Amino acid sequence: MPASRRLLGLLAEAAQLTGWLVADAGDPAGALAAYRTALAAAADAGDRPLAAHVLGSASHLLAGHGDPRGALLLARSGMAGAGRAAPATLRALLLHRVAFAAALCGERRAAHDALGQAATAAARRDPAQDPPWLYWLDEAELSAMTGRCMAALGRPLRAEPLLTAAVSRTGQPRTAALYGAWLARVCLDLGEVERAGEVAGDALLDAVRSGSARAAAEVVGVRPRLAAHRDVPEARRFAELATACRPYLPEVARTGAPKAAQIRSD
Repeated sequence: MPASRRLLGLLAEAAQLTGWLVADAGDPAGALAAYRTALAAAADAGDRPLAAHVLGSASHLLAGHGDPRGALLLARSGMAGAGRAAPATLRALLLHRVAFAAALCGERRAAHDALGQAATAAARRDPAQDPPWLYWLDEAELSAMTGRCMAALGRPLRAEPLLTAAVSRTGQPRTAALYGAWLARVCLDLGEVERAGEVAGDALLDAVRSGSARAAAEVVGVRPRLAAHRDVPEARRFAELATACRPYLPEVARTGAPKAAQIRSD
């Protein structure tokens, strides 16, 4: 491989990671700009799997900022562009991006189909064949992503054990906060308000420990639903804890919601 293409590949990897970090810090517009740089560099390097991963990352960003249709478009574009040589782990990840965006769009059949295909791809994965930028994706993370998608599909009974395992296994406060927020929503869907308040409280403290704006936003997003149960002590305690923690929670930048067209514009 020519040196120029190797350098472009390294630039694409660095820009993709930058986008992830900027998104987690609460600047979605800045993250999308970094993903644009990553996508252009990956395309120039001829690295189709990495370009597909960048599109998947951008999809996940849009899914979390109120644009599920744009997220679904980018996720499907990533799948289409990954190529037949894409490793099974990447295919599993991209199919999870499709499934989650489809679930948020209310396309239940498409979401379930993508989840089934993701499970098939995951069963065929060989970590030794994975590119280094997929180091973080393992069976436990794929299972947790399935739980989150089941929650988005309104299937709390399927989601609960997967999300409980995700929160229990992780030693990383950011991950625990993110999946804890989803678990709290699932508990509310199941009518377990007391547990929802306890889980949300733990997730809020994890968000403070992590310093992640994204994690903080996910947990704070549970507050309105718990506020409807002020008669439940655990819900009241969460509201009090949220007020006490507010000065310690990172804020999301006020840059406007990112749009799918921005990742592909010139």
